[in-house]
Formats: sequence, structure tokens, C-alpha cells
Amino acid sequence: MQPIDIELTEPSGIDRSNEPCRIGVPIHESELTPADNVVLYCAKEKRERPCQSEPLSFWPDGSIRWLKITFQIDLKPYQTKHLSLQRSQLCNAASPPASPLKAEIIDQKIEIITGRARFTLDRMNLCWQASLSRPHAQPLKTHFIFSNCDESECEAQLDQPWQITESGHTAIVLKSSGKWSNPAEDIARFDITLHFFHQSSTIQVETTLHNPNRAQHAGGLWDLGDPGSIHFQSLKLSIKTPNIGQTELLTHQGCTPLSTTQHEPLRIFQGSSGGKHWNSRNHLKHSDQLTTTIKGFQVHKSNQLIAYDDRASPMLLWRGKNAAVQIYIEDFWQNFPKALSANNRTLSIELFPSEQDSRYELQGGEKKTHTCFIDYSESTSSLSWSRDPVLPRLSASHYESTNAFPWFKLVQAPSAEAATIDAIIQQGVEGPNNFYAKREIIDEYGWRNFGDIFADHETHYQAPNEPVFISHYNNQYDPIYGFSRQFALSGDRRWWDLLNDLSKHVTDIDIYHTDKDRAEYNGGLFWHTDHYLDAHTATHRTYSSHNQTSSIPGQTGGGPAAEHCYSTGLLYHYWLTGNSRSRDAVLKLANWMISNQEGKGGLLEQLLALKKHDLPKLKALLKNESPSTHHYPFTRGTGNYINTLLDAAQLTGDQHWLERVESIIYNTIHPGDNIKKRDLLNVEVAWSYLVLLQSLVKYLGIKEERRQYDEHFQFALDAFAHYSRWMAQNERPFLSNPEILEFPNDTWAAQDIRKVMLMHQAAYYDPERASQYLSKAEEWLLYISSTLSKSDEARYTRIMVILMQNYGPHHFKTINKAPPLKRRPSVHTKQPILTWKQSITRIGTRLISGLIHFRPSKERTWIMTRLNR
Repeated sequence: MQPIDIELTEPSGIDRSNEPCRIGVPIHESELTPADNVVLYCAKEKRERPCQSEPLSFWPDGSIRWLKITFQIDLKPYQTKHLSLQRSQLCNAASPPASPLKAEIIDQKIEIITGRARFTLDRMNLCWQASLSRPHAQPLKTHFIFSNCDESECEAQLDQPWQITESGHTAIVLKSSGKWSNPAEDIARFDITLHFFHQSSTIQVETTLHNPNRAQHAGGLWDLGDPGSIHFQSLKLSIKTPNIGQTELLTHQGCTPLSTTQHEPLRIFQGSSGGKHWNSRNHLKHSDQLTTTIKGFQVHKSNQLIAYDDRASPMLLWRGKNAAVQIYIEDFWQNFPKALSANNRTLSIELFPSEQDSRYELQGGEKKTHTCFIDYSESTSSLSWSRDPVLPRLSASHYESTNAFPWFKLVQAPSAEAATIDAIIQQGVEGPNNFYAKREIIDEYGWRNFGDIFADHETHYQAPNEPVFISHYNNQYDPIYGFSRQFALSGDRRWWDLLNDLSKHVTDIDIYHTDKDRAEYNGGLFWHTDHYLDAHTATHRTYSSHNQTSSIPGQTGGGPAAEHCYSTGLLYHYWLTGNSRSRDAVLKLANWMISNQEGKGGLLEQLLALKKHDLPKLKALLKNESPSTHHYPFTRGTGNYINTLLDAAQLTGDQHWLERVESIIYNTIHPGDNIKKRDLLNVEVAWSYLVLLQSLVKYLGIKEERRQYDEHFQFALDAFAHYSRWMAQNERPFLSNPEILEFPNDTWAAQDIRKVMLMHQAAYYDPERASQYLSKAEEWLLYISSTLSKSDEARYTRIMVILMQNYGPHHFKTINKAPPLKRRPSVHTKQPILTWKQSITRIGTRLISGLIHFRPSKERTWIMTRLNR
């Protein structure tokens, strides 16, 4: 294994000691096995630093492809340090001493000993005690309090005892899940994750609140106030102090602390973002009234206002006799409302603060995760790093050499056309239209909004003085993936923060976390809010009752849809961070896509599918027409279906995902297709076939990685070559015929980038025609760069995201290699025409399957979920 350089730079001008760091590292194929140990070596210090490692995915030969490493770092202000990830036997320095970090299960308790502190947890309770590992140290008890709407406290019922999910030299991770309930009902679910670190008195607490109910979404509308929502008063962590002490509050790094004794209550409350548009219509209750009542934050001492400002990143410190504690909430002002308080020997971390006349609504299937840090030492700087954690970085050349991203190339001097595309993408973090500036326009902050992107292209047809639409982009065209690639190319932290913030938002808010609704919705991804209409109280879901009709002709309601499912960015977020919530999201979306496309097999469901899919083809046969055998539509919905299953295959390594993909491909595309009958030049209807072809290329790449040059690979290769040749001869820019488009704007020019990338990939897979493909790609790239360089619309979110998603192949000017496959003419030349026998067989199979899976309760549930639509 070649050493891998990891760069760490102190960004804030503070001393850092034992700061925990995590990073996902791509590894060359065949270089590292699960049995190998790795260490971090600092050449300047001439010593090893231990690290904790966990494989995230594997190459086909069983070697590690992505490795999560957890370690700790010491840095002086603005210092840059380089660590080298190596196999442990390659280092000559003496091995580090054994770690004191350990977890012990004693009866019904777990004890975590870090070397500096001891934490004791009752395995079936949502609380813990913490104290320093020294004589006379006083323990501090921390527990959760969840209050219902009537302000009564609910009981936490754990599903099972606390589980140790990670344990090593550097960190121990515990997880628990359960429900909040009162005697009358279960209110909500929770997931709690605790992180403990070597020689540290700090605990990282991740708290997820979850409403597992389905939304009723009457008429396919998803507004706040739905009967499936839950309403509650507050959620907080409470720390009981053993004696009266001194409290200090630092509202910002480097500010003068506000001090008080614990006889005098002290509280900081962030009631809004504090930005220019803090009272934006983005912050509505179900009653259509604003939730924001104050600008920024306020600090009260003994009920007297003593300080206020716009945005706080506060640290609360308490010192008493033989005990101390510091508290920090991540993204305090961004995820408002938030509060920290000290009162009557109690410190409170208010994740959902209790405020007068305020109730929180968690929509059906919605989650929210908060992260806070609690340190139990007497040092005033133990948590200074948490405001701005160190970001480990790898070189772009390492991502390139390990094939961490497909079609990834570090280019020092791109062509003029490629440089134009790069400059448009770079607007995402620089200039007046960057994604951070876009947040301010509609105040994309608050616990439900933070991380999402303002869909500013929806304002394109608005009058100049009209208030901008509240419009959310969610994960449309996979900006998480685009941000990930840009971060890997540049190492720019701004891209990292964007991908991290959006990933957290998507996994909590945009995925429908329920199993109680119809199969085609459960676990699905909500797409962008309605085109050219205000979101109103639909929050980040698609259709609102406040709009008289949808922007889509003939449609006024709906839900999660395959046309808008993007999972690749979440896969990379997991690989880059090791965040298991993103991993779970990819697998949830893959299973949802199967349910969405295939259903659950009940009789009524099969009869509906027969009516939609099989009867039209039967009627065509009766008219002596020649319908194809294809089952799936030739659209981005099928392309996204394939892509999501391929992400699951890369994540797990399981072959069954690929086998299902191959079945979909055989039932969607064929090397003998009569392409003219597809009507692909009918742009408004058919443009998204490009997404399907892109998923086909991704499948070919994964089959190559696995050295599976079988008949399935050959079939897909022949089909791709068939369509690529047609594209090179027939395709033209979308805007060349603008009169057939409903909205002929420059987004269409951005969508042409897909054709460019497909032509480069066609040159790779069909090298005999490489010059033709590359010439066409160059022609189209010149058109795109020329059009967008003069367009005021290039600043819009949608265009930047499309360019980021479809990035890479244009930097490969030459074809370095072709697949190691004996080239031969396609044997799949006959058009796939449906026969009477095939049609009758399909109908019979559906009916038999429906009868086999018939259960009265199942059929009743199927009906009820649709009647409650």
C-alpha cells in the first residue's frame, strides 16, 4: 500500500488538542485487506498516531475500496500538518501505548472509560452520569426531556438496551432507539447516538426525532396541519449539577463572556436566523402565520434582557465544586429555534425550545437530527474546536488514481469551452450568486429548512417587483453528488459544507420515513417543490392546497416519484464521511424504487397494472400493430431506477442488485430497437431518455470493475452503441426548435451537457467511431459554453447543478483504452416485437401472482391508502 497523504489545517487561530476527526479514504484496488492494520504517521514528529478504521465498501476482489478512519489531532493556530496513512508494518517508529479507552458491560450498566473521564449508562434508560477520572470529582447526570403539547413530560421507552456499534483505540459509539409515549399513546420515535473519545472528557450527542406516521395528504396535497403530523412542546437535554456554581455564556468565539451565579437564571434563545429576511414566508405554521417573532437572538438574565444580536454560536460553561461542564450545539443559529440555559442547578440544551404559544409540527414520515457536544472538564477551551472543526483533505490526484469517482480527471489547463463550464460551476461558491448567498434570499434556515437550496430558477417568469417564490430544490439532479466531486477536485471547504448540510437535510426531511402509506410512497424521496408556484405550507413536499392547480397540466396532487430519485450523492456522502444515515438512505431509496416500480403483488394492484401496462399492448395486437416487448418507460424514471439499484450494488457488493438491473435493462432497451418509433426528438416528452442511457453507461462501468464481461454486459454494450450512433447522426441542441417547448429557457442548453458526456463515453465503448463521437461532443460543448456564457440564467441553481451532475468525461480528450473484450458484431439485431403468446403469458402471470398473494387485509390496506389520498 502506497502511503496516502492527509492534510489538516487549523482554520480559526486556536490551539487544538485531541480533536476528533473522521474521513473516508478511497484505496487502490488490491492494496488493503480487512485483515490489514493501518496507522497515521507524522514524518515531522517521527511518530505514529493510532487511528481507528472501518471498511465502508470493497473492490470485487475483496480488498477495501473505501476506508473510514477516526483519529485525533493536535494543532497550533493556523498550523498545517501532514499525516500519512500507511500499513502499520511500514512505519519504523515505536508503536503508541495501548489506549485506556474501553467499554465495560456490568449487569445492566455500561461504563465508558476514556482515560480522562468515566461515563455510566443504564442500558435501558435514556440518561448517563459523567465525571472526571480523578479524586473527589462530582458526577453530573444528563437526561432527555420530551414534552407533549400540554407540556407534560413523555416517557422514553427503549426498543432494546444501548448497543456498542463501534469500539476501538480512538472512539466508542453507542446507539439507542425507542419511542416517546404517554399513558394514552405513542407520540414520536427517537434515535440517539453517543460518541466517546480517547483521553477526552467530551461526548458527542446526535439526537433524531422521528414521526413514523403516514401523512393523510388528502387529494395528494402535503400541507402542514395534516392529521398525520405530530405536535409537541419541546425536546431538551437536562444536566443536573451537584452544587451551585458559576455560569458563563460566550455568544461568539472570542467575545467577552456574560457571567452569573446559578442563583440568577441565564438563557440565550435564537428565535430566527437574524438575517435580512429573518421573517421570510419560508417560516410558516399550518395556520399560514409566521413562526419567527424576534430578529436573531436574545440573552436574558433573571428575566431581564441583557444582550441581543443577529447570529449566535454560543458556548455555555458552568463551574462548581469538583465539577464543570461546557455545552455547544452545532449550527445553533442556522437550525433555529435553539436555546441554552442555566437555572436552579440545571443546565438545559434546548434542541426544540419551549416558547410561549409555540408548538412544533413534525410532518408524517419526517425526521430531524441535532448534534451537540458536552465536555465535563474544567478547561475553558475543551470545546473551542467544535465551532469550526478541522477538515481532513486528500489530494485530487489521489481521488483520480483510485478511481474514487467515475470519469474523474485533474486538469490543469482545460479547453476554453470546459473552462467556461468550470467558471459557471464555480459560481456556486464565489460571486454574488453563490449557494450561501441564495440561502439569504428566502432565509433558507430553521430546523426544517437548513441545508436545502433555494430553487431560484423558479423566479424566472416572475414580475420584477413580485415577492420571490418560496421554492425548495431538495436533491433535484443530485447536487450532493456535484458538491462531492467539486470538493474532491478542489479541496475547498465551501463545497464540503454544502454537501454535508444538504445530505443531512435530505436524509431527515426529504425522505418519507414511514411504512404506513401506499407502497409507491413509503420510503420515497420528495422532489422539488412545484414549478413556478410558491410552496406555502407544503414545506419541502410537492403540492400545496394553497395553489389552485399544479404547474403540471392536469395534475393537482401526487407524492414521491421515481422521476426525481437521486441517490448517488448520498452514497458518496457515506463514503466521504462514514455517516451511516446516508448509507441507510441509499438502501431505503433502492427498496422504495422496487416497490414504486414493481408494487407488492396484491390482486387489486396487479389488476391496475394489467389495465395500465398490458391491456394497451393487447389492444395494439388486436389492431394488427407491432408493440414492443418493453415493459419499462424509456425515461429518467427508469434511468433513476437503474441508477439507484446500482448505488445499492456498489454500497453492498451484493450481486442480486445487478441481476435486477439486468432484468430492467432487458425490458427497457434493445440493440434492435426501431429508435424512430421511440420519438426521441419530441423534446418536451422524451428528453430524459438521456438519463436512462447514462445509467446504462454506469452499469457497464460497474460490470467492468467486476470483470463480468458476460452476455448481459454485451447486450447492454450493443444497446448503448445502437443508441449512441443514432444520437451522433440525429440529435441536436434542444433549443434549436424552441417552439415545441413549454418553457424554452437556457436550462435546456445546460441539459445538452448530457449529450456531450454520452458522446465521450460512446467513444470509449465504441472506439471504431471514436472520432465521430468526439467531434460531435466538441461541437455541442462549444454550443453550450457559448450559449451559457452569454446567459443571465447561468446563475440559477438548476443550471449549476445540472452541470455539476454531468461532469467529467469532457476532460478525457483521448481514449486511453477499450474494455478488454473481444469485439464482435451485435447478435441482437431483431426488433423486440411482442407476440400474442408473450402478451397472454404476461397477463396470466399477473393474475396468478395476484391470486397467490391475495389476502383480504392486504387488499383492504391497498384500498384504504388510496381512499385517504
